[in-house]
Amino acid sequence: MRTDATFLGTVHRVVGAQVDVVLSPTELPSNSPIVDGRVYRLGQIGSFVRIPIGFLNVYGIVSQVGSVPADTTEEAQIAFRGQKTLQVQLVGEAYRNEPFNRGLSTYPTLDDEVHVVTHEDLARIYAPSARSCVIIGVHSASESLPANLDLDKLVTRHSAILGSTGSGKSNTVAAILKALTSGSHPNAQIIVIDPHGEYHTAFGGISKVFRIDDPAGLSQVLGVPGGWGGIQVGK
Repeated sequence: MRTDATFLGTVHRVVGAQVDVVLSPTELPSNSPIVDGRVYRLGQIGSFVRIPIGFLNVYGIVSQVGSVPADTTEEAQIAFRGQKTLQVQLVGEAYRNEPFNRGLSTYPTLDDEVHVVTHEDLARIYAPSARSCVIIGVHSASESLPANLDLDKLVTRHSAILGSTGSGKSNTVAAILKALTSGSHPNAQIIVIDPHGEYHTAFGGISKVFRIDDPAGLSQVLGVPGGWGGIQVGK
């Protein structure tokens, strides 16, 4: 409802999975409303919004804030002028308390309400999708919400961890390896090809380091600072 503390505004335009939202100038009480004891920042890039359609909740991610969409007509730009707007990319849906599903079966229409998601919504969106999940950290959107990784999909498919220099790729790999070799998978063993010798210090006590050019073959060498080699992680 528009009187809810989570209310943001209404749908102004729908183009496929892209939705333009006009923020309410009157019902929006604050840019940082408190809902069930938690403070939420409204309209943050990358944050989720919820669009209720009957018993169905459609979820989207904010991709643009406070700017008239570039591909609108002159008449539409005039209509947007002076209004605070969000551009949202729709990603999935959920019926009441049922699990979140990627993709859409129903699309919002003009004047549908748009709400900020709560912690309960985020828990549904990021809920583990399989029994084989491992926890590799917490979500930036909520420090009390664990970040899960589907182990079955990880080991049966090709995957990549991408990012610019200093963005945390090596830390992410280390977090995944630690999650795989602890908790409910204490006997897991992983072979890491480590040309730069980055990971041996992160797994002291549970790893063996080998060098291909060791004259004795793949003999154990601890604390190798570099060299073309590898690490066996696990007990």
